Amino acid sequence: MPLVVGAGVAARANLPVVLLCMSVVLVFLARTPAEMAFRRSDQRIVNAAWALLFASIAVAAIAALLAYYDRWLLIPLGIPVIIGPVAVVSSKTFRVSRRELGELIVVVSFAALARAAHYASIGNLETTGLSLWLLSALYGGSSIFYVRMLLGGGRPPGNDARPDRRSAVLIYHVALVALVALIVLVGSAPPLVAVAFVPLLIKVVYRTVKLPDSLNLVKTGLFEVSQAAVFAILLIVAYAVS
Repeated sequence: MPLVVGAGVAARANLPVVLLCMSVVLVFLARTPAEMAFRRSDQRIVNAAWALLFASIAVAAIAALLAYYDRWLLIPLGIPVIIGPVAVVSSKTFRVSRRELGELIVVVSFAALARAAHYASIGNLETTGLSLWLLSALYGGSSIFYVRMLLGGGRPPGNDARPDRRSAVLIYHVALVALVALIVLVGSAPPLVAVAFVPLLIKVVYRTVKLPDSLNLVKTGLFEVSQAAVFAILLIVAYAVS
């Protein structure tokens, strides 16, 4: 979603942004076979070969972005994308006792791809990219608290954990509304960006009042993906008409 937002607001579907998106997706795809290469000795060569193939193409795409298209600022822009996940994975505190905080750090890190995609597309570093990073991070962070509320920590519906999770969801989204309003008021984003968050807030309010008796993970996942697409479209339109 951050990649789509960054490229969409820039309104330039050129080869540099395509190369950036391709490299990010390939690095993501390389992760699974790389892990399997260490875990399963019987298929180590095959998994290592796939990981190496994906990683090699990604490196070639990034090299073209830097050397041929002169997008050297992607190096510092990419640092937040790397630091967050590495810090969380290497820290037992985040993985065990502070999972929500760890997930939020990763979401904020990956949201930086919005700024990177905006820069890769236009070739200039603008404050718009920073706003897109913040807005994408705020939207992405919502899913962490919302989905955990739906799951209820794997406990029965009547357990006291659910009201606590509802409180966390409400606190986060009150902060979200305040931060989006602040971003708009200081002139970092057009007022219409607030509309992009309306479907999200309607969903959260509805589910906070009426928690589901049972949860279909596939349907929930597909719904979250579709709503992320709606958010991206509304955000792009908000910048386009403003």
